[in-house]
Amino acid sequence: MSEYSGSLKRYMNEICQVALVTPEQEIELAKLIAAGDENARQRLIRANLRLVVKIAHDFKHLGLPLVDLISEGNIGLMKAVDRFDPSKGAKLSTYAAWWIRQYMMRALANQAKTIRLPAYFIQSLSRMNRTALQLTEKLGRQPTDAELAEAMELDEKTISRWRRASKSTASLNAPIEEGESKELQERVADESAKSPLQELLEKQLPGELAHYMDALDEREKFILAKRFDLDGEGKMTLEEVGEQLNVTRERVRQIQNEALVKLRKMLLAEEEAMAAQGQTQA
Repeated sequence: MSEYSGSLKRYMNEICQVALVTPEQEIELAKLIAAGDENARQRLIRANLRLVVKIAHDFKHLGLPLVDLISEGNIGLMKAVDRFDPSKGAKLSTYAAWWIRQYMMRALANQAKTIRLPAYFIQSLSRMNRTALQLTEKLGRQPTDAELAEAMELDEKTISRWRRASKSTASLNAPIEEGESKELQERVADESAKSPLQELLEKQLPGELAHYMDALDEREKFILAKRFDLDGEGKMTLEEVGEQLNVTRERVRQIQNEALVKLRKMLLAEEEAMAAQGQTQA
């Protein structure tokens, strides 16, 4: 408990005193909730508050305070309790985890300022969690990476990468990438750090952005390809690209930034559409 302080420590002490429920009690409480029993609803919510805290730790170094993540996760838990149907075979903890993560990720996308998650990455995690929920309800257990990959028509390595990223609990003193000496806490204060889209391109995810690139004009695509090695021929400096296009390095930088803004707008628009679709399905 030493990592908690003040009101959060008191909150943790309180929820740790709440008795957990057995699978049989969970089913019985769900039936009472379906009949409109508010006391049963509160009992089931309180019995699962520790799950929210556990999941919040997976996201605690991504830009929002732990208390805010817990608050958002609690909303997701309440949503899950209201929609929980034990007849489908899944336990509440398994079903609720999706809703809890969904609300935390949405809060990160909307509110995190210091370390911004790429919109495309948030969208990818949301899509993966939505598919995982559907498979969990169908299979009565959490799906494997292979099952998720097949359902999403992606390769298993991509799913594994997304799952590792979504569960990351990297310390502020841990290197951001293997082999890097720069630490996350240094990146937090580094105003010159690359934008999420730049990092997205440099981490070899551009193949997943191919359909967005088609919306750019030929010069914009050429500049991004050369600046971020999207064509596999090596990165080029602003000066080198400028020489090929017969423009100044500053003009190359301007076109590059305009192209990145276009990509970001498209990614955000698709994320919002996915979120709206998820709300409609819910």
